[in-house]
This record gives sequence, structure tokens and C-alpha cells, in this order.
Amino acid sequence: MLDCMIAKSRLRALTAAVTLLARCGKDILLTSTADGLTLSSISPASTSFMRIRFTSSFFLHCNPQLTATKSHKNPDPVAFLCKCSVKSFHAILKRQRDTVLNLRLYSEGSEVSADDSSDTDDGSESNPIGSRMCLVFEYNCMEKITVVHKLGVQDLAEQTIVPVDFTDGSSMTLRCGDLLNLINHFSEKTEVAMTFDEENVALESVGKDIGEDVSFVQSKATLDVADFVTYDFKTDRVLAASVDSDEDGDGHGDGLNPHAYPSDVNAQTALVFSLKELKGLIIFCQFASASHYSGNQDDDFSASLLNTSKGDFPLNVAWLWGGRPIRFTARSETAFMGELGEGEAMWTAELTVATLAKATTGERGEEKN
Repeated sequence: MLDCMIAKSRLRALTAAVTLLARCGKDILLTSTADGLTLSSISPASTSFMRIRFTSSFFLHCNPQLTATKSHKNPDPVAFLCKCSVKSFHAILKRQRDTVLNLRLYSEGSEVSADDSSDTDDGSESNPIGSRMCLVFEYNCMEKITVVHKLGVQDLAEQTIVPVDFTDGSSMTLRCGDLLNLINHFSEKTEVAMTFDEENVALESVGKDIGEDVSFVQSKATLDVADFVTYDFKTDRVLAASVDSDEDGDGHGDGLNPHAYPSDVNAQTALVFSLKELKGLIIFCQFASASHYSGNQDDDFSASLLNTSKGDFPLNVAWLWGGRPIRFTARSETAFMGELGEGEAMWTAELTVATLAKATTGERGEEKN
């Protein structure tokens, strides 16, 4: 079961996380484990997936009661796994007032399935709110006032989202502010081609076939990788030539190798995707890190805010090639000690986005299907 306590000073970070997830999907998945709480959401078209993990150091206390239930999709024991409306979750968090001292978030009720929650023959509910699985938001306020909100949730037996394997891909680590400076030259609704080579990372706006339109606007921004913390662009992948394989089992060779890399993958990779989710991720990171905290209890956390609010927190990017996903991962630090990546992360935000391979202007319509 889930049971954690969140200080007032960190409620804005939690609210910002739910606001970000609302940009992605309609539902929010909550997973409670021994080391913290994870919130995630997937878009209706399954083109983007966001996950934000708050470690136990983020909370005043976090005491999950772990179960021994495991599966091949979820090998670690979990205390709580459920799904609920992100809109309803967000509405409850926004109700907080200045008089709130802390929030206790816990689960209660029996673990019932969707079939058990149907109405009875006489029209009454077979599982009243008192016995159904729900999240309880218990606000402890000034003047000894306690406000309780209950949100019905759907209990899940296991996590069904399988992570993408980036073993054969490239990666880089840079300061989040550097990437923000790059993408700020484009609207968040813009579809861009992100191009990587050994020396530069570039963003280029991608649009429809301009034809004879003389009023078109095309933008391109380039960032030198010399100042990146790390930059590992794979140039040694062995290219598999087309082979006369029989992948469909019809007894005839197809002349294609579905596992072959693109021919130019070791020289340059270009991935086409929308900036909407990426801008939202960076905005969340800066908002969560730059929220105003007070009091001496959060000295370590406040020290990190002075630096992370300037874009000093690390951002890792992992990618394969066009047509395969790209992943962005940012983390907060409890204490900034001069070297990027040191310290325990209070939260980690991850965004995985589906991409298209970059095509020539006239081919864009066909590739988008």
C-alpha cells in the first residue's frame, strides 16, 4: 500500500509533475516502490511516454508496504500500482491553500477489479466508496484543520510498459539550459528534425512541401558539442547489408534485413519529432527546481535550487536513428558540489518520444502515413 508525507515546500514540484503528465495523456500511472514514488503517463496514440520518479528523500516520510508479487514485465516488488484520471488528480492538488502544512498521500480500500464495481440488480453500487480502492489526499492545515479528498483509482496487477533498449544507440549529456537555448528558437508546435554528427547537434524545422510558396519560413539552429559534459556518437556500428532472408516464412527470400542499420547511421542521424513534450519537460524541471522554499529544514534542497534554476542540472539524451525513439532524462540534485551529476537525485524526469526518419521535402506526406 501507499503511504507518504509531503512537505508544503515540495507540493509545487509534485503539482508541476502532474501538470506535465497532463500534457501527455489522459491517465496517470502511480507506482510505489521501496525507493520512492513514480508517476507516468502515455499519450493516446502511444507516441510519447513520460515518467517522473520521486525518491524517498523527496518526502518527509515514505513507508510503502511491499508485496512479493513479481512478473516478467515488473521484476521488482511493488507496494502500490494503480491508474487514475490525471485531470482529477491535478484538480485535487490545485486545491491546496497557503494554510496547508503538509500532505499525506495514501491508499485505502479493497483491491477490486472493474467487473466487481458494477451496479447491482436493485440499482445500488456493489462497492461503495468506503470499500473501493482509492487515493486519499489528507491536507494538514493551520488551526488544526484537516481536509480529506478521496479519488477512485483502478488497481493494476502489473506494469505493462516495456522500456526501449538503447544499447546500440548514441548518447550525450549536457546542461538542460543549453538545450533550452537551442529549442527556444522554435515554437513548441513545430515539428523538427534533430540531426546529430560527430561535431554538432542541429535542429531544423520540418514542414509540408512548400512548392512554389514564396512565404515559407524554415529555421535551423546548431549547437557545438565541444562544451557538452559527454558526447558519444557511435561511428563503429557494423552495417548489415541487405540479405536474402525469409522473414515471413513463405519459402522465398525477401531481399531485406529488418535489423540492418541505416546506411549513413555512422556519419549522421536525423530524427523528426514534435517539440511539445520536450519543452514541457524542461519547463517542469526549471519550475520544480526554481520553486521558492523557505525554512532551515530544506537547506540541502534549497542549495541545489540556486544552481538548477540556472539550467545547471544534467540532461541525458539517448537515441538510435530516425524512426526509432529518442529519450530525454533530467534529474535534480540534493546538493550541487561543482561536478555535474554528483549528489542524490530527489526526482528524475524521463521523456521517450517516437520519431520519424528525416525525408526530403516532397516525401514528408508519404512518410507521416
